Amino acid sequence: MDTQNLLLEVHDLSASYGQVRALEPTSLHIKHGELVTVLGPNGAGKSTMLRAMIQLIDCSGQLKFMGQDVTRLPTHERSRA
Repeated sequence: MDTQNLLLEVHDLSASYGQVRALEPTSLHIKHGELVTVLGPNGAGKSTMLRAMIQLIDCSGQLKFMGQDVTRLPTHERSRA
């Protein structure tokens, strides 16, 4: 994959609410100018994935924005990026 053109990279993102795994390890790559839609039935983990990506819930995995690893950045710094 051409990593030069990637806007957002998500690697093995997973999240739980207590003992309940709400998001199985999920990966995605979004290129500059690409439009992405996340579809699924209620309870599939769409909102959980977004909450995990912006650190509103505890999660594991790696997140890169424009090639920079932002996994450990505080939420306010991620949103600025």
